[in-house]
Amino acid sequence: MEAAMLTRCLSILLILIGSAQAETLTVYAAASLTGPVTTIARQFEQDTGNRVRLSFASSGSLVRQIDAGAPCDMFMSASVQWVDWLRQRKQVDHAGVHCFASNRLVMVVPHGQASSWQSLHHMQGKLVIGDPAHVPVGQYAKQALVRVQAWSSLEGQLVYANNARAVLRFVVEGQADAGIVYASDAEHEPRVTTVQTFDTTMHDQIGYYAVNCTSAPAGSQWMRYLREAHVQAILAGYGLGVDGSLAHHMAVSTS
Repeated sequence: MEAAMLTRCLSILLILIGSAQAETLTVYAAASLTGPVTTIARQFEQDTGNRVRLSFASSGSLVRQIDAGAPCDMFMSASVQWVDWLRQRKQVDHAGVHCFASNRLVMVVPHGQASSWQSLHHMQGKLVIGDPAHVPVGQYAKQALVRVQAWSSLEGQLVYANNARAVLRFVVEGQADAGIVYASDAEHEPRVTTVQTFDTTMHDQIGYYAVNCTSAPAGSQWMRYLREAHVQAILAGYGLGVDGSLAHHMAVSTS
């Protein structure tokens, strides 16, 4: 009886110690990562005992919040440009940046309207893209449109959305006739149809980058966690590329 009681007391003590050591990790992530990062965060909490607080928006909006003093331990960007921007303003601790996934750029139309699609150069109606001023998917879209010499002719038909998920929502809700979105978002939205996939040479590499903004131990755990096979499988399940050539540390220019 006394031995059983002692064992129980020790178990409770260990749980209390673990709770006391648990951290709350604040993660700011690009809107297009909403699905996979939410899933990864819940699994991370179960596996480590830490808690994760998530905030999603366009990468450009998030970096401005961080620069203004918003509490953030880990930044997950859809563009290396915004990581570089933070580094130049000395808002991140680590010299290395982990590129943990990639994506593709596609054109979508509302489901059932693919038969009426011809080409960008014959585009009628409104085309929604992310705002190139701060939304990476919009920056990639502008690069592709310029590359195919369609930017000037379509500029009067463009509608800007404030993040990647909002671009998709415009098409789903009929507020635009077509949209340029990430392939991963289109793949998981049955109310749209992909009518064109842009060649990767038409825009900058679409990579997702993670960087620590503080020295929180849970942040280092999260960075290691992203490399684990089961987490890579989660990312792939959401339509993201997890090619080994991308999963490496990249030096980001501070010039």
